[in-house]
Amino acid sequence: MNWALITLFALILMGLGAVLHLMNRTVINPDDETDKEHFSIDVLADAVFEHINDEINADYAEMELPISEIRKREKEAEDLKTWIRDCTMGDPADRNSIKGKIREILELNEGVSSETINYIIPFNDPDSMTARDKFEYLYAIFQREFETHTLAHMDEEFHFTDPKYDENGYPYYEVTADDIDRAYEENSRVGALDDKFEVVIQRIYETMYGHDVADIFIYDDAVNDVEGGTGGKLHDHYNFFKEKQARERGETIKKAPNNYDVLYVKLGGKLMRMSFLSFRTEENLIRVVQNICTNTSKAALSRVNPRVQAKLKDVGESRVISVCPDEAAWSFWVRHPASAEARDIHYLITHKNNEYPIRLIEAVVRGQFNVLITGNVGGGKTSLLKTIAGFLDPRFEIRTIETDAELIYNDLYPEKNVVSLVETDSKTLYDCITDTKRMNTDVLIVGEINEPRLGSAFVQSTQTGSNSGFSTMHPNSTEDAIDYLQQAEIAEGVPAEVAIKQIIRSFNFDIHQVHDAEGNYYVEYINEVVPYVYGDYPTDPAEAQIEFYRRTTNRKYYEINHIIAFDKETMSYKVVGNLSAASRERLAIKAGKDMCDAIVTMLDNAMKAQAAEAAATMNADYYAAEVG
Repeated sequence: MNWALITLFALILMGLGAVLHLMNRTVINPDDETDKEHFSIDVLADAVFEHINDEINADYAEMELPISEIRKREKEAEDLKTWIRDCTMGDPADRNSIKGKIREILELNEGVSSETINYIIPFNDPDSMTARDKFEYLYAIFQREFETHTLAHMDEEFHFTDPKYDENGYPYYEVTADDIDRAYEENSRVGALDDKFEVVIQRIYETMYGHDVADIFIYDDAVNDVEGGTGGKLHDHYNFFKEKQARERGETIKKAPNNYDVLYVKLGGKLMRMSFLSFRTEENLIRVVQNICTNTSKAALSRVNPRVQAKLKDVGESRVISVCPDEAAWSFWVRHPASAEARDIHYLITHKNNEYPIRLIEAVVRGQFNVLITGNVGGGKTSLLKTIAGFLDPRFEIRTIETDAELIYNDLYPEKNVVSLVETDSKTLYDCITDTKRMNTDVLIVGEINEPRLGSAFVQSTQTGSNSGFSTMHPNSTEDAIDYLQQAEIAEGVPAEVAIKQIIRSFNFDIHQVHDAEGNYYVEYINEVVPYVYGDYPTDPAEAQIEFYRRTTNRKYYEINHIIAFDKETMSYKVVGNLSAASRERLAIKAGKDMCDAIVTMLDNAMKAQAAEAAATMNADYYAAEVG
């Protein structure tokens, strides 16, 4: 039997069949209802699914094909399975691979071409396009031009993050259908056939394997967070009498959005409600909530386990939280980590006079001080914790402790000696900190102090197990951070006075990172915790007795030395103090006298310049008042 001739004959027949099918499908009659139904996203998605399913499940061993061809097709089927599994886990490469397969099927098997693509989405008739159609078409055009940070480039041109104002005067951020219509009219870029294909393929991919209307934002480099189902009504209630009265008055009742109508996207720190997009049905939202964590979480999402945390397989391993009843309504959060720019602190601290906090932070790190980065949730604490590791001595042995790996120091700083420990079912964070004492730890970095025992362990380790330590917390002030750590120590059996003495030796600087309602990220203040040293007792017996009573009943253990503050009025950093004598001495020893002198001089000169500027402003105001 001549296998070569049989194979050639089979390929010829397959080629003829494909050509005939394509010719048959591309002759489209616009009035033919069958053709209209065929060229819809849902029908094409079903057809694509059927083709892919056939390829995956085919028994190639039973086909009369050469062994090499059988192996090739079996390999392609295995690749398809991998792409489908990993694209739901956030892998960009597998997502692109499966989208390439979708295009192949559409062109070769389903008759989608330059002549027929407008039947799927009316690109040739903007008035018939939905806001979603227009947005995704614009997005494809911009993505072809810029490749990365696509939404940020669109925002630069169309100002999506410009604030709107509610009836109480509060600013908020929302992108409406009217905003998209305006952007579409203002756009001067010309779309190509590939852009149209990208929209159709992306829409089919979202329907089959992706995350519906949230999908493109999850893969956008510029987006900070994506949230679905976080808002809106949970139940539909029909009020007959309210609607009857409205009809009698000639009014239309505005339908409130359901939770499956809600999608939020955070861009540049501003949380925008994408009100022109909707998951359309609760079933669709549920599919996304379940799929986004199915293959990456440790446990399955269920009513028994109604909240799961997972990680996507994207470049930065974005963190995902999915929630279902009974804990809350169906919803999900995707938080993107800082990008590769996380190594450069200038991308995080950006406002006027940013050299003051940046140079001080560098000095604090090089001086081997113990630092807490405090602030609100989502304030950029972890991102800042990533950047400051760049200032660490490359000879140091760095150990990181986290509930879930977010710092990814090994990827950010592959040239440094880093061991990253993560909590497991059998190892708590407390156990991990204890383990670092046996690992020659120079620098201990705890991702987040979120429980008293962890706070106590951090305090103990920074005194006995490492040269310096860094962590994040959520207190509102330096005093609150000290109080929390003291209570944590007391809960572990340490006497209150001993605890406070330990804390002020293990907590040297507080860098307070903030993300405000306007979307700004900045360091609100940098404070130094200075142990309070009492002087000699007064020589007068009566005064000495009073001083003794003061020290024993209301003893002062520390002072807060304010060094850097952020001025919201001018959106700039101000220097309000200088390093204490003890910190100057330590900095000179650990980082060198030259660095110490440079930092002290910078802070002194900044305060003199600010004082001179304030005096000049005061004189100008006084002169203006006199003239007036």
